[in-house]
Parts: sequence; C-alpha cells; structure tokens
Amino acid sequence: MSVMELAQRLDDLKLLGRARIVESETGVIVSDLVSASAVAIARDLEALGWTFEALDRVGGVWAIDDLAEAFAPYTLHIDKPQPVSGVFVLTNTAFSTWLIEQKQSNVWQVGSLTRSFSTWGSLFCPFDEIGAFEEHPATKDPREVVRENGAHSLVPNDIRPWLLEASQEPPLEDGSFQAWMAAATPFLLRALCSEVLFPTGRLSFRGPPRVQLSAPESNGFETLEQLGFFNVQEACRWVYENSRETEVRHALFSAEFARSAGEREITEIAFKDICDGVLESSKIAYQLSISELGRDTLKSLAELRKAVTEEVSKTSDTTRQIITAVGGSLSIGIGLVAAKISSVGSPIIIIGLAIVLVIYVLFMGLSGVFYLGLQRNIRSDWRSRLYSFLSSSEYKKMVSQPLFSAAINFYAVAGIGFLLSVSVLALVIFAHPASPSENAENPTVVDLPATISVAEKATKEILPNGQMPDPVRESRSVTTEQPMANEKASPQSEPIIPKPKSASHHN
Repeated sequence: MSVMELAQRLDDLKLLGRARIVESETGVIVSDLVSASAVAIARDLEALGWTFEALDRVGGVWAIDDLAEAFAPYTLHIDKPQPVSGVFVLTNTAFSTWLIEQKQSNVWQVGSLTRSFSTWGSLFCPFDEIGAFEEHPATKDPREVVRENGAHSLVPNDIRPWLLEASQEPPLEDGSFQAWMAAATPFLLRALCSEVLFPTGRLSFRGPPRVQLSAPESNGFETLEQLGFFNVQEACRWVYENSRETEVRHALFSAEFARSAGEREITEIAFKDICDGVLESSKIAYQLSISELGRDTLKSLAELRKAVTEEVSKTSDTTRQIITAVGGSLSIGIGLVAAKISSVGSPIIIIGLAIVLVIYVLFMGLSGVFYLGLQRNIRSDWRSRLYSFLSSSEYKKMVSQPLFSAAINFYAVAGIGFLLSVSVLALVIFAHPASPSENAENPTVVDLPATISVAEKATKEILPNGQMPDPVRESRSVTTEQPMANEKASPQSEPIIPKPKSASHHN
C-alpha cells in the first residue's frame, strides 16, 4: 500500500460524490462515507501506519471491525505525517484549493503526483521524493503593471509559482499536474492584461483599439488546451523574466493583443488563437524600440556620471574649505595661547576670540553636513523617476558608493577639525600667564652716534699705505679723547675777556 494509492482512492470517492474531503496541513477529514468505503480507507491507513479515528453520525467512536451500514454515514479523522520541509497535501482536491488560495511554499509534496516538476518559485514532488531546488530571482510584482479596482485582488502578487521552468519536461498526463495547470491558467491570463475590471472580473487590453474580454473561467484550461497553455507560459516568461523591462514588454504585449483580438470575446479562445503571433509581434516591436531606448539610456547614464562627478567635486571643495578654516583657526588659536601666556592683552578678550574661532569652525562643518543631507534627499526622490532602469546593485556601485566615500572624508575632516578647535580653546582657557623675568635695573647704554660717526669716518679715510683704518682702534681713540675734551670745556677753565677798543680807533 502506498500514499499515492490512498490519495487516488480518496480523489475517486470525491469525484463520484461518495465522500466529502476537508484537508489541512496536519490532517484530513473524510465524511459521508458508507461502511464499505470507511473500512477500505481504514485498512489502507493501517497498512501505512497512520493514526486515524472513525466516528458515526452522532460522533461516537467505532472500531474498524464493528462498522455497520445501519449507523452510516461515517467520518474518518486522519493524522498526516509532517514533511521535513514545505507542505504535504494528500489529495488533488485539497491541492487545487490550496493553489487557488495562493498558498505560499517553496516545496510541495503531493500525494498523487507521479513525477516531480518545478516552477520559478516552487518544487512539486511525490510524497517520498525531495529533490534539490533553486528559486528563481524575484520578478516584478504583476500588481504593479496590471490595474485593479476591486477590494479583493485577483492578480497574483508573485508570478513565479505559475511559470514552469522551460528546460524541463512536465508530466502532462498526471492528474496533479493537470490540477496545477487548471489553477495556474486564470492567474497567468490576468497577469498579461492591462486591467481587471470590477466587479465582473473582465480583462481589458489597452490598444488602440481598447478590447474587453470575458473573465477567465475556473475550467478555462479545458478551452485553452495544452498548446494554448504553453503559449501563455512562454508569453509570461518573456514579459516577466527581466524586472527592469517588464513594464515596457507588458505594454507592448497588451497593445499587440488588443490590435489582434478582433471580434473575439472569450479570453481563453482569444489566447488560444493569437497568443503565439502576438508574442512574436511584441518581440519585434521591442527590438525596434531597443535602439531608441538604448540611446536614451546612454544619455541618461552620461548625465548621471556628470552629476555624480560634480557632486563629488563639490564635496571635495567643501572638505578643502573646512581644512583651510581649521588651519587658519589653529594658527590664530596658537597666537592667542602665546598672547595669554605672555600677558599681552585682556584674558577675557583672548578667550572670547578663541570661542569665536570654534563657532566659526562649527558653522563651516554644519553647512557641509546640511548640504550633503539635502543632496541625499534629492537623489532619493528623483531616482525612481529618472534612473529606474538601474538595478539597486548597479545604482549603489555607480552612485551611492562614490558619494558615500566623499562624504566620509568630509565627516572625518570636519570632526577632527572641530576637536582640534575645542582643544585650542581649552588651552587658551587654562593657560597661565608667565611670571616677569627679573633683569638688571640699569642696562648698558651704548653711545650709538659716536660709534656711527667713527664708522663713517673710517669709510672715508684711507691710510697712506692704502689700508682702511681700524674702526675699533678709532673708536678707542675717540673714547679716550672724549674725557679730555670734556675737561677742556669744563667751567673751571679761565674765561677769555675781550680787550677794550682805543679811542683813536673811533676817531
């Protein structure tokens, strides 16, 4: 007895209307069973070693051998074994329900699945198999490109669980895989339209002309058939494979579909008839737009490079300005310290000047900080409008990292400069004036004019042998002759009395 056989027995009873099945992640409730069906299921559960409980219509517990048709219908409460990873769903009935409810899981163990298959977001495998799985990178949310007006969203928020890996060969004849295709079809069709109308759920495609088709049916896969289903798969893969180009590709596909739909009104029939041709036309239109888009992208990248270079240059200029301000402030601060120590000027005025220097450096740094913050906010506001074609990693490498490095240099210089300014202010405040030096009261006075006159005389006189006179010797001679001249000119010398003139002279 295998899990697959048990799952197929339960699904067959559900299809024949002989049982009702409600399944959760931990167990299965099978109700409305006749005694024979309840006994058969119970024997399978005993062979698998699963725990269960059989109840009659009033909730009484019965042993398997005691089940009688008179007390039917019976209900079986089955405890499922828990998987190592992901979720385990036993029946295709619950599998379809969980898929429609968009239950999220990377690994699905399906009881009646015969062979594994994988999508961009999930791995589906039988109960006794768990293979390696690598999730596809995140794609653009379909709800960002498909418009909806209803309170309950019908468009999936992640397209990856509904896109098959193109390199695999899925089990087309497997009942579980067909249940997955039936659940995936409405989500894929809604992800390719322009708008889902509320409350009818009709699909709208922008043109021109604008086209409205019927709401996708739950059994739409039967109308679409396998070939149409895989054409829709291919279209969704092309639209959503590149997040940066999804909006452009989605708009091109929607416009081409509206142009080619004609008088068709059924969504599944329209996709079955024209999806492959619309996809080829969309690819050609996209290739034609690539050249123009490439020129615009190159122009935008050149402007971005110029803007980043200018901003880095401005940040470097601001850093140099604050270095100059800090250097000048430190020079003046050292002078103020020297003035404070030598007791030149009022200490209060000196301390006040030092405080002004610190405030000057602080304001220079704050102006740079405010400038960098303003530029950062501007970049954040305009990135989504001008440079949305760049991924987060590319934008970080081309813009964020160079500007961050320049900003770090500025912050380091500003911080160190402010600390140095505060240190100089502390030196000015706590510096003590030096005590006055005690020198001799009568300093030596040099008779500079006499020496200068001797030097001038020496430069003018030349000895008979052609040599210049010795200024030192002349200085000494002048020094020794000076007291004698003073002695001759002293008041004790005899005054000269002029003789009176004779009378004859007047005559």
